[in-house]
Amino acid sequence: AAWLLAGVVLARAAPRPAGAAPRRDAGRRRLLRARVLAGALGVVLAVAGVSALAGDRDLRAAQRADAAGRSGMAAAAADRATARRPDDVDAWYVAARVAAGGPGLLAVDAGLDRVEEGLGHLPRDPALRSLHTSLLVERAVRSGLPADLAAAERSARALTRDDPAGPDGHRLLGLVLAARGRDAGAAAALERALALDPDDAVAEEALAGLDAPDPAEDP
Repeated sequence: AAWLLAGVVLARAAPRPAGAAPRRDAGRRRLLRARVLAGALGVVLAVAGVSALAGDRDLRAAQRADAAGRSGMAAAAADRATARRPDDVDAWYVAARVAAGGPGLLAVDAGLDRVEEGLGHLPRDPALRSLHTSLLVERAVRSGLPADLAAAERSARALTRDDPAGPDGHRLLGLVLAARGRDAGAAAALERALALDPDDAVAEEALAGLDAPDPAEDP
């Protein structure tokens, strides 16, 4: 919208070629085109503003419904927010979290669907990437399937490479390695998470639940 408005202003301000005689009709046509473009720009901005406000309202409704335990209403409101504001990371985050809050793998898969759609719009957003890895690990721990465990480990390792100073990736890597029975690697990852965030209760509990690691084990 900003570039469109700048184009209108520059087009109207452009000087006439040397020696060109002013033409009243041409000037009127340019003025009419500028007014049409300005009107169209106003409509676009108004629609975008209304959509943004409606998306924010839906997001707040989703958060209130989720806090009240009304998961169906929360999911519907969050999905409306993502439809109105596909560029809003908060909307995708809430939608994925609400959808994944139910029991069973189907709920986790519903959360994964939403966070992956959000990553399609915001592929490098760190919050969505961390949530995606978290849901992959949750699915892997619940299912115990080798393919799920391998996918979760790949995602967690990628997260630790991209953000080595962030505790989330190390904690998630520790959880998935523990689920794969690789206690030495799990302990190292969880200890790293606790070094970065001493208040990480999940990492602390998971570390306490590990068996004594085998020093010969490949992390």
